[in-house]
Amino acid sequence: MIILGVDPGFASLGYSVINADASGDKILEYGVISTVKNSKKEVIGLRVINDDKERLFFIYKKLIEIINKYNPNVISMEGYGPRPGKGKGWKGCFGFLVAIIIAFQRNIETLVFISSDIKIRVGENYKASKEDVQKKVEQYFKIKIKSKKKYIEHIGDSLALCILAKNEMSKLSGIMKGNI
Repeated sequence: MIILGVDPGFASLGYSVINADASGDKILEYGVISTVKNSKKEVIGLRVINDDKERLFFIYKKLIEIINKYNPNVISMEGYGPRPGKGKGWKGCFGFLVAIIIAFQRNIETLVFISSDIKIRVGENYKASKEDVQKKVEQYFKIKIKSKKKYIEHIGDSLALCILAKNEMSKLSGIMKGNI
């Protein structure tokens, strides 16, 4: 089963792709789709993005590329909505909506988890920090996440979402087979 984990955002959207099967879980790819602020314009690589529409379309195109490359069976995302008192943080839900739209267009099974699911079920503590979750993810996959420091938490969360999806799909499979 191929799982795409998405930690939604607008400036930075973390993603990871794993192959989860009986022989174990293997990371196929992870990274961040970034639309980084630079003065009054947005810079992506060498290309300047001037408005939110272009940023959203860039996120859309990059997610489509990943989905076309790996053809995931499941997309696992952190639920995202406007957050009171967070200023422009409400734009982060755009990344979530883009991923949901793609999942519906492609008829891909979609699981949505809240941040406390990640903290409790992966970080093993409802007060788990981003660093705690990252350490648990690294232990689980027996890796050290390599990326720019500011992106590591997005990658850690996207990998945690893959773990949650694998566990959830295993439960559902057991129910369907009458094992639970």
